This record gives sequence, C-alpha cells and structure tokens, in this order.
Amino acid sequence: MKTVRAPLSSWLQAVAKSASGTDFVLILNPFGTVACSSPLMASTRRFFGLLPRSLPTSSRLEEHSPALQREIWVPLIEPTCTKRSGALQNGGDPLLVGLLTRRKPIVPPSPSTTPATANRGGVPSVFACLRMILLHLLALGSAGISRVAADMNDSAPLFTRAAQEAVIPAEVSNHVMTVTVTINGQGPFRMLVDTGCSFSMISPEVADAVEARGMTGDDEDVAAINGLGDVVNTPRVVLDSIVVGSIRFEGVIAGVVPLELQSKIDGKALDGILGYTLFSDLFVGMDYKNQRLRLSEAWPKDLPPVRAELVTTFRDQVPFITVNIQNRVFDLMVDTGANDRVHLEPAAAATLRWKVEPRAGVLLAVAGETARERIGRASGQMELGRLVQPDPVIEISAGSPTIGIGVLQHYVLLFHPAEAKLWLLAAEDGPIPSPPEVTIGLSLFAETNGWRVAGIIPDSPAETAGIKPGDLLTMIEGMPARQWTRDQLQAWIETHPTVSIRVTSGAAEHDYSLRSWNLIP
Repeated sequence: MKTVRAPLSSWLQAVAKSASGTDFVLILNPFGTVACSSPLMASTRRFFGLLPRSLPTSSRLEEHSPALQREIWVPLIEPTCTKRSGALQNGGDPLLVGLLTRRKPIVPPSPSTTPATANRGGVPSVFACLRMILLHLLALGSAGISRVAADMNDSAPLFTRAAQEAVIPAEVSNHVMTVTVTINGQGPFRMLVDTGCSFSMISPEVADAVEARGMTGDDEDVAAINGLGDVVNTPRVVLDSIVVGSIRFEGVIAGVVPLELQSKIDGKALDGILGYTLFSDLFVGMDYKNQRLRLSEAWPKDLPPVRAELVTTFRDQVPFITVNIQNRVFDLMVDTGANDRVHLEPAAAATLRWKVEPRAGVLLAVAGETARERIGRASGQMELGRLVQPDPVIEISAGSPTIGIGVLQHYVLLFHPAEAKLWLLAAEDGPIPSPPEVTIGLSLFAETNGWRVAGIIPDSPAETAGIKPGDLLTMIEGMPARQWTRDQLQAWIETHPTVSIRVTSGAAEHDYSLRSWNLIP
C-alpha cells in the first residue's frame, strides 16, 4: 500500500491539461525501491516497457530507457509516496510525473520513400494512454484493479536495452525459426521464436544451468494452455537477462517446461521459447527466406514492400488477426511456433465447404502431449488483408484457431506488439501459394540411431507397406537416417516420385520404396 501526498485533483487537472489541444500525454511513473512491487509499474511498462527495477530519484527517465531517448520529457509535479513497510528508509521516494510526446502513427515506407523520410514512430493514442492513466490512479486504492494490471503485463521484460537495430542469424527448420541466445550470461541456448506463446519458457536443464531464481507464493506457478487447449501448470522463474544479438532484455519472468518432445520432432535440442511479450516495445522482423531475425526500435532498414498491413488484437498476451474464409470471419492466433497452415477447431471447420474433404492427417505435437489432426482443402478463397489464398488447406483439431508458418513463411513478418500491427512484406506481389500436402504417411520423432515412427497416416503408402508405430528408420536413400534432417526428407518427398528407406521392426530389417503421395492434392 502507498499514499500520495499530492491531491488526486492535481493529477487529474494535469491529465486534462496535457490532453487538451496538445501532442503531449501525461505518464505517471513510480520508481525507486517501491517500483518492484508497484501495480503502477506493471501497467506503466505496457507503454514503454523498458524500465529498470530501481531508478535513482535524481535521474532522468531518458538516461535509462533507450526507447525514450528521442522523446521530450518535461517534469511537471513531483509528489512523494510512502510504503507501509521498512522498505523505504528515507520515508518516501518521489513519483515522477511528466509529459511525454506522442509519436505519430507508424506509416510503413513505400517503395519510393527513402529511409530518411519514412515515419517510424508510434505509441498508443492520447485516449488510450489516458484510459491507462485512470487505471493507474484507481490502482492506488484498489487491490482488485492492481491485480488485473499486474497480470496483464507480467510477462513483459522489465527493461530492454536496444541501442541499434540487431540482425540475428536464425535457423529455419520444419518451417519454424530458432536463434541462439545467452541467459544470465550463460549459453549459447537454442530458442524458438514463438508468437503463439504468451511468455518465454526454458527447459528445467537450462533453469538449473543459469541458476534461475524461482518465484514463491501465488506467483510460483502459472496455468499455461497448450496447443490442444489443455491446461499445463508451469513453474515460473525470474531471469536476470536474455541477450538476443545486441538486444538485452532484463527482468524476464519465464516458465519452466520440459521440451524433450519438441526436441525429438526436429532432431535437435531445444532449450527454450522466446514468447511474444518479450518483444513488447520493438519491431520484430522474421525473415524466413534469408533466415534472420531483426529487432529494432525503428522501422528496420532494407525491407521488401508491404503487401498487407493487419491489425492484431491482444488475447491472452498473444496476437490474433481476422481472416475471411468463404465470406465467414475467423479470428486466428498468429503462431510462428507452429508449422500449420490454418488450424480450426472441429465446430468451426464444420461450417465450411470443401474441395477435398477432411481426412486423417499427421500427429500434432504440443507441450506435453500429441494428438492426431484432420486435414482438408476448403473451396473458395481465404482473404488476409488484401492478400488472397485460393482453396486454403485447413488442419482440424482441438485447441486455439491459428494461422501458422505453413502460410506465413512466404513473407517477411514484421510485428510491433505495442502498435498492435503485423505487416506482411515480400518482393513479389500475388496470391498466397497453396501447394499440395505431399507425404509418405509417417509421423517421425528423432532418436540417436534413426527416426522413430510415432504414427501412420491411414491409407498412406507407409500403411500399405506394413510399417508400424514403433518401427525405426535406419537408412534413407542409402545413407544413415540421422544424416537426413526432417526438412531434407520432406524436400526429397516433394521432388521425387519415391523414397527408399530401411526400417528395423523388432529384430527384423525391411527395405521399402515408398511413393510420394498427395495427402491433399
């Protein structure tokens, strides 16, 4: 609890003054030792999200926040606050109150716009800020609202250091993007960039290696929802830092989850997941063709033209966009951690007309479990902003409706979480590709000496040949199976009429030549 030694009327008058015919927005900022536990801190960092755990009261804000170095910060009034505990020995630290300039909305540069003239700013509008300021004031006297504010922003980093644009080499495997990072000065660790994950996650092994600090009490666990819609209780830890390229995130709350299943899917150890809210105040560019991740405070340089500008909505701290399929509107989570094309729940899929009726597909693997999905090709078209995909392939199972990298990989994805925008950029214009789904009918997990068969697609060449779940692929095209990545095997299947494999089943070995099969033409 804290009390403010200035009348609330002074604060409200300042709010009204700042919003009346000016380009300034009043921001209330608690700092000092009281900042760590303040509900005001949690909601304030939603806007500029880059605040340290403690700030000397004599310091100016822009000295500590790179995102504000180009802004005008004008001190207005300085009431003091006290905390009813022994935390503040001096009887009170000041609450900084000031006017922050409002940037103009982001306008992506057109092909004829030079980088010097492109407008790249952007923070929420005056009215959005004022709404949050009223929440700040109410939070001073309302425990219920303070819990809501803290929960909304709990997974955003407490401080972000981004002196310049960072271009980070990435690996794209099985359509998803991973980068190497350091955590608490240790590493490197291989992390998946996943906008479908509301907060960052690390494996138990990484948590031990970096000596992550556990949380206690009501904050010890968080109920996370996996891709099948099931609740997974996840312990939480505090990470002092995550460094991605030249960008340093400090004060990150992360979940701790086993990632063995995800590692088996790709055949490489996965150490963690970088969630969407980690990048709350940055432009996030995911370039799949050139295999790189771009992070910056300004519009990144040398990007291809914008082909679609989409508004995102923030639900459960992940981005959703609206798409139109057969003149029906669907809200889909943008999930860069999924190699799906478009995923719908069975009830939603039942409303569609089909060019190829849904049939049994591959095993879907998510945090903690697997399940079989169905897959079909809808008739008509899907509209994504001004982009169109003819006869979209739809994957069907329980869990959140999503649009994944099976569709989005054809573009550079540029997110700005604070602006609630997603831009799709590409050198070439035209419809979104919708190729056939080609397979031999196997769902595979990696093991040391081969690829283990996890499931068989009904009516596929693999089922016809008699291959069973539990069998082990030891050779592919005359080479040891583990010399083949999942992507290399899939590329072979899509470009060759057959693939030769050797399979161990119990003590017996069998050689097969399986034809490439259009599961969905």
